[in-house]
Amino acid sequence: MIEWFIIITTVFFLTIFAYIKIKYPFWSSQPVYHSYDYLSQLYSHPYKLRVLKNKYYDPIQYKTSKYEDVNNEEIAKFLHSHYTDDDNVLYKVDKNILDIIYKNPESFITLYKLQEFFYKDRELKINQFDNILGIAGSIPVNIYVKLKNKTLKEECFVLQHICSSRYENEKRNIIHQKLLQNHVFNYNQITGEPIHIIIKCGSPFNGVVPLINSFQSSYVIKSYKLLNDMPLGYNIILCKNENLQDVMTLFTVENPLFDVMTLFDRYSLISQIENNNLNLYLLYYKSKLKAVYVIKPEHMFYEDYDGYSCIMTSSLCLCELDIFKMGFEYLVNELSKKNMNILKINEVANNFSLLNIIPIHQRVTYYVYLHNYIIPNSTIESYNYFSLF
Repeated sequence: MIEWFIIITTVFFLTIFAYIKIKYPFWSSQPVYHSYDYLSQLYSHPYKLRVLKNKYYDPIQYKTSKYEDVNNEEIAKFLHSHYTDDDNVLYKVDKNILDIIYKNPESFITLYKLQEFFYKDRELKINQFDNILGIAGSIPVNIYVKLKNKTLKEECFVLQHICSSRYENEKRNIIHQKLLQNHVFNYNQITGEPIHIIIKCGSPFNGVVPLINSFQSSYVIKSYKLLNDMPLGYNIILCKNENLQDVMTLFTVENPLFDVMTLFDRYSLISQIENNNLNLYLLYYKSKLKAVYVIKPEHMFYEDYDGYSCIMTSSLCLCELDIFKMGFEYLVNELSKKNMNILKINEVANNFSLLNIIPIHQRVTYYVYLHNYIIPNSTIESYNYFSLF
């Protein structure tokens, strides 16, 4: 009787294991919060997972290097041609913009270049092709998780520019999977146990529980006209060094305003602001900070609208809702003057209050995933998530 119980139990679990491997061939091999992982719900604190080698690991054709050691001009050329499949949308980056994005010395890049193996004169030869076929990058950030009695701070990295050659067609999905596996594993070998944040718009990753499951709404703001000026005493300015302390005071770890925050460290934040790769628009009433609107240039040029796009990644309201909305309208008017004709708004933090002011042009699903880190009882409510990127 006991033997039969052992046999049936073993067959049952082997069947489940085989089903998971067949249904989720890639993500079942990754250290992520799996949708079939019910044990993690029993934990009260976030925890890390180990990054292991698997069949997607390819150290020959996927090389990870510090950003400062790669040819940024070659990368910019590849991204310009392959980052988007839409022929009416151009990804306009050059080596200078890449230098700004990856300025932190802890930024890394993984490149996929094809190698051909053959025998000549009874010796194994390797032909290394120079053309980039795929790329993945990471920049360092910090994630703060609010618990009952304290706030956890973890150093992590946000993935940038995962893409492959548009001419690879059917191989692109597997290239992206190998880029992720090799980039994270190689990063792990260099820096320890990295946490990675993956941002995705469109279809979800099958079998993975997202940290955030929300939407991103797009608006056409070309030639947007503001009807009214700001009320007396209120004004909006672009954050500079002299205003940075006001912003940093808001995001104190001792009293976090959101359950999860992803922020740059002070050095990186100053660098991003100084180089206009991150714009914090601050709403003041006299000398008191009342709202923050986070705008990130997307470097996408839309030929149909003859202008660029930008993303409002988050916002923070510390004033009356009507004033907050008026500040947003004023900001949209200013952005339209700068040839920012498409505005995308991530439906997180206090952005929810700003969604219906302008008619929505397009709406897509928006996901944030954690790799190598589990926050139990995810997915969290998106209004409790604030991000600078």
